[in-house]
Amino acid sequence: MKAKVMPPEISVVIPVYACAPCLRPLTARLVKTLAKLAASYEIIFVDDGSKDRAWAVIGELAGKNNKVKGLKLSRNFGQHRAITAGLDYARGNWVVVMDGDLQDQPEEIPKLYLKAREEGYEIVFARRNQRQDSWGKRTWSWWYHQIFSLLSGLPADPQIANFSICARQVVEAFGEYPERFRSFREIVRAMGFRQTSVSVVHARRPEGKSGYTPLKMLSLALDTATGYSTRLLTVWIWVGFFLAAVSMIIGLSILVRYFTYGIGVAGWASVMVMISGLSGMILLGIGILGIYLAKLFGEMKQRPLYHIAKRLGV
Repeated sequence: MKAKVMPPEISVVIPVYACAPCLRPLTARLVKTLAKLAASYEIIFVDDGSKDRAWAVIGELAGKNNKVKGLKLSRNFGQHRAITAGLDYARGNWVVVMDGDLQDQPEEIPKLYLKAREEGYEIVFARRNQRQDSWGKRTWSWWYHQIFSLLSGLPADPQIANFSICARQVVEAFGEYPERFRSFREIVRAMGFRQTSVSVVHARRPEGKSGYTPLKMLSLALDTATGYSTRLLTVWIWVGFFLAAVSMIIGLSILVRYFTYGIGVAGWASVMVMISGLSGMILLGIGILGIYLAKLFGEMKQRPLYHIAKRLGV
């Protein structure tokens, strides 16, 4: 009879993109931390189409330590789909999700694990009270969360990202969410499991720079807001009511002036301004509706979330 293989106590899922120089020190620090924390563990790197030597480094690390495993996606599918791939293959009773650029520090994992185990939480997020990003990155991150909160009507906390620990039942529930546009944090927060956060020390990125440019962050805010809320459509209904009311007021004032004082419509400039403004608003409304329709079209095709080109140890 084949012996039953016991799952590791902790799995660590790390999406990798353009941070190959960080992987060796990250692995060394993870091994040192996890060896003291749990009897068994695994580290899963997910190469999200990285153009540097990330996969070669992952192969080297996996060859030296059988607890290190790797998935190489066939192309760049995005951070959150890479996280999804890692979660699909993680076997641990508890699963940590963290970035691979050494800003999420392995030494903070015990805080998350002990908070969850000792106080009965299924999800514990890391709160970065003093972010060590550049001024520009912090500014754009702040604007991203403000825009997301405004457009979606959902609370957003710029101090909380993906660094977290989840119980096995949370990971399995996450796998039941089939949507193509994915935000790990938003899906997990929406599940309703008992969750909290703990303060952690955030580090500066020692190598490279973030792939999230201001334009990408603005696009991500719009995508996330339209992916998890219909508030933009509701807002546009009220904009339509407002414009209709303004038009009625202007029309009534013109009639009153004409029949009371015999004053006709003054010039064409005001008419052109109104036509141009209303045309722009209509096109903007159609564009917003188009975003929702495009997301619906993408969901209906039911294409796979990712493709795995190579595997190591999974």
